[in-house]
Amino acid sequence: MPSFGEAEVVVNSTIVGRIRITGLYADPALYPRLVLKVSVGLRDVAPSAMQGVPRLQNYALTDLYGELRLGPTQEAVGPLSWCGDRRSVQSSSTGAETVVTCSCDLDAARLEQIERRRNGAAPRFVITLWPVLVSSEGRLHCQVPNLELLVPRETWLDFLRAAGSSEFEVLEVQYGPAEREYFKRGLAFVREAREKVGAGEYDDAVGLCRKVLEAAGHEHEAGKGIDALKALLERSASGKRGGEYAGIVTKLKQLAVDAHHDFGAPMTYSRAEAQFIIRVTESLLSLAAHFAAKTPPPPTPPG
Repeated sequence: MPSFGEAEVVVNSTIVGRIRITGLYADPALYPRLVLKVSVGLRDVAPSAMQGVPRLQNYALTDLYGELRLGPTQEAVGPLSWCGDRRSVQSSSTGAETVVTCSCDLDAARLEQIERRRNGAAPRFVITLWPVLVSSEGRLHCQVPNLELLVPRETWLDFLRAAGSSEFEVLEVQYGPAEREYFKRGLAFVREAREKVGAGEYDDAVGLCRKVLEAAGHEHEAGKGIDALKALLERSASGKRGGEYAGIVTKLKQLAVDAHHDFGAPMTYSRAEAQFIIRVTESLLSLAAHFAAKTPPPPTPPG
């Protein structure tokens, strides 16, 4: 079975087994809970005069806990603890593996920091484990070197989706039955942009913000696109305010256009930039919804 990382179990300078991380997923919980599938294999050790190793048989792992850290900085993320079935893991002559599960409870703030550190790439963690091994003579002195956990990018994205990470930051865009259908189209593009951020595709996320603006404009006044949205804001917020709001539309449009143009060097938006642009776009959509409910589009000139 493939693993995301593994380390040896050492008792009195003798390797007696191996711990492997063979799975990562989200556990149903009221908060993001990261669960690791941990395969533990412990081998009976025969006496050896050359190595000075005493006989070590019929011992067991009775507890497993540790700490999850970000690699390579090794900043602490949170504690790991054994969850689920708590049967002890017995040693054997073959070192056959038994799978246990360990969990690390997270929150939105820590997930956001992990996402910023990985910046669209596969995440890298370091795990420190402290197994409790017990024989008939009592607790054994056991050590496990730090384990580097290399999680495939798709596995991590599956975890984020299952953990509901897109729900941690909610910006409400209110619209009622009297408001136009284009808000639903705009919101669909906003959700798609957020998914792109979760996948680390920041330039594509910013580019989708232009579709949000275009959808809003077309639905307010067919065939006019973003210009119709700017006109709505200028009419609804009279004077200097209307012009400033329209200017925000222009700036957002340009940022979204830049995401898909090559100006001689790669245009790469960071996660924080993409989040900012999406937030501003969504807030602008909310303001447009407020104005559109009170301001009908101008009449279509007679053809």
